[in-house]
Amino acid sequence: MKNLMIFLGGAVTGAAATYLTMKYVNQKEEPIDIDLDGWEEVDIESIDSDKERNEEEKKNEEETGKMPTSEEINIADSHNKAIQEYVETHKEPPIEIVEPVIITKEEYDDSPYQHNSYQYFAMDSLLIDDQLHIVDTDICGTEYVDICESEGVAYVRNDEEEQVYEIEYYDYETYEDVKAKYLDDDPFSYEEDIYED
Repeated sequence: MKNLMIFLGGAVTGAAATYLTMKYVNQKEEPIDIDLDGWEEVDIESIDSDKERNEEEKKNEEETGKMPTSEEINIADSHNKAIQEYVETHKEPPIEIVEPVIITKEEYDDSPYQHNSYQYFAMDSLLIDDQLHIVDTDICGTEYVDICESEGVAYVRNDEEEQVYEIEYYDYETYEDVKAKYLDDDPFSYEEDIYED
């Protein structure tokens, strides 16, 4: 928005200066073509009114054809400055994106945020919640994957969501196999251990 207002202010000032300069440069008296071959009746009153109109137009052209004065330039500069100040004071604050961060187990245990237990299904590269639903957002970021693979578990804090996550590494079966085993006939029981084989 700020850049647009500055651009528009500059464009208006530039257009006005260009117009006035071009009028000044191109201002020349047009030659009058007089056809002496034929005579025609001339209305003296219309000549006088045409002459007055031409003088008035010439005066207007002289006024508009001049280069802008320093006072006019100062007015244009203050106008541009006022637009810029308005844009600065009314611009929207930048949106801050808070990325999830890796934390220690102690930080996870001591956190006042809501605690969640997830599993990272390595065979499918899927993050699964404790009810065997796929977590399809980036609420945990991506750094947990390497930590899960090397340490077996990762802890993540998401300050924007005010939640912490314990993510366990799981590579015994695919997500579809586990889902079929636990969700086909009986609803998933929290007492059952999906790591059991």
